[in-house]
Amino acid sequence: MSWLSIFAVIFLILWLRERHLGKQIEQENEELRRRLGEGGAPSRSPVQHDDALDNRELEELRERIQVLERIATDNNSSEAVRARAIAAEIESLRGDIATRAAREDRPDRNTEDMDR
Repeated sequence: MSWLSIFAVIFLILWLRERHLGKQIEQENEELRRRLGEGGAPSRSPVQHDDALDNRELEELRERIQVLERIATDNNSSEAVRARAIAAEIESLRGDIATRAAREDRPDRNTEDMDR
């Protein structure tokens, strides 16, 4: 027997097995539909209800993404960068003023020596 014929036999066996399993699944689905009283046709109301929930959730996610995009662009805009630079400069000037005030509060040693 050649390799091609072995392959063909194996392929045929697997194909028949899958076809049989597919028919079994279809029969089980029909039986479940009959048990649930759907008469073979699926009900449309649960599907529509699920679609409404999915659409609402999708809209909420879109709103969240828009907020996140706004935050990302606002924090990295040129105006925001300038504002942060100005704030940093103000803080550094406050620090300079505080160190100057601390120096003025305590006299230098040379000044004390002159007063004596």
